Amino acid sequence: MRALLSGGETPKINGFLCPGHVSVIIGSEVYQPIVDEFGVACVIGGFEPAQLIAALACLTELAANHKAALVNDYPEAVHPKGNRWALALLEQIFEPGDARWRGMGVIPASGLVLRREYQRFDASLRFNLAEPQEREPAGCICGKVISGA
Repeated sequence: MRALLSGGETPKINGFLCPGHVSVIIGSEVYQPIVDEFGVACVIGGFEPAQLIAALACLTELAANHKAALVNDYPEAVHPKGNRWALALLEQIFEPGDARWRGMGVIPASGLVLRREYQRFDASLRFNLAEPQEREPAGCICGKVISGA
């Protein structure tokens, strides 16, 4: 999110529909710095059609009124601090690493890689697998959709 909003040009993004499945783990509080720093709306939504529609309606209203706010529209599953047990496991096993994002290229420290003591479980290292070639599927507009272009 930070990479999208801190690009060279003025971003065309005025809000984010935040993923419920990710937010269940990381919590809702992690989005507040994005709201505060960039003045955008962040709405966490669920996966049922009615939940998605409600979250999109909330995000649309916030964006139309130029309101920067964090709204957890999936409170039955997402808590402010997230799942502390899962977060502790993630911290133990993974560390931040560069990641390739479709339509955006590599963004430093935007993904997770296995810590050194767990790298024996990394199939790409264990089987000496080559890094896949960077090639966007024909007609892919993921980068444009994500960046609001």
